[in-house]
Amino acid sequence: MRLYTKARIEVFGAGTVAALESLVNRHADVAAIWRQPTAEEREIARSTGDSLSVFPYAVDGLGIIVPAGNTVPSLSPAEVRALFTGKLIRWSEVGGPDLPVTVYAPAPESGLVEAVVLQILEGEAPAWVATPGHEMGISGVLSTDAGGVTVGGLDLANDPLRAVPIRLESGEAVVLHPAELLKRRYPWRTKHVFVVQGEARDLASGFISYVTSAQGQKVAVGLGYGPATAPSRLVTLGGKSGR
Repeated sequence: MRLYTKARIEVFGAGTVAALESLVNRHADVAAIWRQPTAEEREIARSTGDSLSVFPYAVDGLGIIVPAGNTVPSLSPAEVRALFTGKLIRWSEVGGPDLPVTVYAPAPESGLVEAVVLQILEGEAPAWVATPGHEMGISGVLSTDAGGVTVGGLDLANDPLRAVPIRLESGEAVVLHPAELLKRRYPWRTKHVFVVQGEARDLASGFISYVTSAQGQKVAVGLGYGPATAPSRLVTLGGKSGR
């Protein structure tokens, strides 16, 4: 980044859909989002004269997030689908506390809804409620609802919340952790990506080149994510990965 010593980066937290809208309307140079653009989003971009270019920069997972006090030991993918489609209504049905289940939807603009439906629910319709407003977001909501559950990434899997381990067919429970994501043992992976209109140019190109370089990927690992572009053995050389 020393090539651009006078560069200034402005970051706006707007959610996946709003970020892509800002990009297509030329109000932003780069959109940083949770997922790949959909076919419809790519077509909208093409209608404005440019295709979308996508650059992965971090590996994350779709975690089943509950309050830390929820003692459910693990969940199978089938049990997760049953929870999120309304077929299981009490945690005691899956070895947890005797509490009703409240499934909170990810924020619609986050881009997680599509990932949950496709990867976790395998196309089934979810049965969840909109997350009520709270100054601390979903973390604050779950801190007041002991039976609550939602889907989130590595950034949410910390006290006072936790990610429930996912039980594989072998019976082994796998935790949401960068190492398990890189080994592809955790079942639901996603990548954070940068998106630009057409080709990345000028400052946008320099920024993306840095973040996707081995040095930039060390920053991603330091934030608790898995590297998306550099081999993990290179990124973690001389340091520790994961949380």
